[in-house]
Amino acid sequence: MKNSDYFKSDKIITMGDSITAGYDGYETLDAGYPTWLARYLNAKVDNAAYNGAFLCDAGDMSTPGDLGTTVNDTNFAKYNVATIAYGTNDYGHTDSTLDQIKVTLDTNIKKMKAENKNLIIYGILPLTRYDNNQNSDDVTGQGGYTMNELRSAEAEVYQANDVPYLNWQDVDPNLITDANHIDRFNDGRLHPAAKTYQLMARDIAKFMISNFPQDQIKKTTSTKSTTKTTATKKTTATKATSNY
Repeated sequence: MKNSDYFKSDKIITMGDSITAGYDGYETLDAGYPTWLARYLNAKVDNAAYNGAFLCDAGDMSTPGDLGTTVNDTNFAKYNVATIAYGTNDYGHTDSTLDQIKVTLDTNIKKMKAENKNLIIYGILPLTRYDNNQNSDDVTGQGGYTMNELRSAEAEVYQANDVPYLNWQDVDPNLITDANHIDRFNDGRLHPAAKTYQLMARDIAKFMISNFPQDQIKKTTSTKSTTKTTATKKTTATKATSNY
């Protein structure tokens, strides 16, 4: 992949819920999108995602992979890059408000940056859900907001913190659609099939490369060593001696 060497030998941590964990609705696959990212970017990827994880504190439903817990348990000085991909479980299973989501996301991004000022962070907005075979983009969830409103709230925080964020509707609007979601989601509802995870990784890798900070591009200096050879031609009255 063009310019994937930006990330060569870097350490990347991917944080998120079951979609980042690689769950397909029935089992957690060995090759979710973080596995493919490692291949596409020639980098080491630690996948810290957790099935059922939340962005906000979910009370009794909280998991060890929630954003705040993961941030608190991670030493970001060890990493060059981090990705954040949460929100679908908050939308579908909690009454967390958009204000709570924004405050939690903002607080944790600032904590990550405080631990490592050179850390490159990317946000990944939630995929569209199809609960009861219905597109969730404009359907109000348990917290009182639609999926589009959730995406806008997250995008606002990422933008305020100068964090590039991937919106699937812009980057790859045909990845998941009303027409293909039954095939692209292994459970027909939310969790991608193996092939879809690979497609997602391709899009994410391209996005990360396109939004890589210019001031952190590794400078590769090629030094060409040139040796100047001087040939001395010796001439005598009777014989010419050549060096060749």
